[in-house]
Amino acid sequence: MDEKPEIRPMPRIGDPAPAFEAETTWGHLALEDFKDRWLILFSHPADFTPVCTTEFLAFAEIGNDPLMVDK
Repeated sequence: MDEKPEIRPMPRIGDPAPAFEAETTWGHLALEDFKDRWLILFSHPADFTPVCTTEFLAFAEIGNDPLMVDK
């Protein structure tokens, strides 16, 4: 018998982020790794779209220091 996956509603602004783990360019990371720290979760809808490129460039211009306010 196959188990059905749990269906969760999409988080809304102000809701806590759901726990997750992912393979990243920095290795295996989990949301819990950033507990009590500032974190920006960035996702793009598709590769090579104008919105995606604009957002990536904006993050690159910011640099790392402003994003790491909890050093």
